[in-house]
Amino acid sequence: DWRLPLDQLADALAARVKAVLDASANPQRPVRVVAHSMGGLVTRAMIAKYPALWDALMQRPGARFVMLGTPNHGSHQMVEMLIGKGDTVRMLTHADLKHSLQQVLDLVGGFRGPLALLPRPGFIDEAAQTGGAGQQLPDYFDPGAWDTFRKEMRDFWFGPGVVAKLSKPSLDEAAWLWRQPGAATSLPAAYQDRTYYVHGVASSTACGIVKRSDRWQMLATPRSEEHTSELQSRLHLVCRL
Repeated sequence: DWRLPLDQLADALAARVKAVLDASANPQRPVRVVAHSMGGLVTRAMIAKYPALWDALMQRPGARFVMLGTPNHGSHQMVEMLIGKGDTVRMLTHADLKHSLQQVLDLVGGFRGPLALLPRPGFIDEAAQTGGAGQQLPDYFDPGAWDTFRKEMRDFWFGPGVVAKLSKPSLDEAAWLWRQPGAATSLPAAYQDRTYYVHGVASSTACGIVKRSDRWQMLATPRSEEHTSELQSRLHLVCRL
């Protein structure tokens, strides 16, 4: 449910996992979690919130956790979306005869799920690696960053200042996972040999945003898959495929 923050989605997943563990207890069978994209973040939120439940799952012989294209440090594709530059949101606006791009962006920005995909605070993206530390936006969960985008963003087709209006309460709720001690950058070390990441391939994916002269510009990398760069997918204590 895109309307909910990760901690609430974790509650729902935990209830489902507990039911599956109970149903497979006698005789005991392995349980394997396969999570695509944001599903990996929901699973990580559940691990942070219900560590004993995760232990019960992963300690079973044959247990596995497999992530498919999970943006483990967030995704600049969501930044691109919320500043009105993403292909999907622009196509939606062209197809919607009743709502402007601004209205569509505000609708998306009101959902906690999409906001949870914003890059993790402190993550050193390719913008910083390419242009220096001064090119790194410190915190996409700071409403002030979006106020700056709104004042300075330009668009040939839709005009100036078309950026999602994001409130502090919604950003605070969406940042839940990134604020859990230890959970933002790694998974439990005990299960490293049972945790896998499968990375796809794409020709170009958003990996950062920089200001050049008086214009903001999205950066892209070929080291990526459709929704996340290689850097944004990497997570400590995970085997990669």
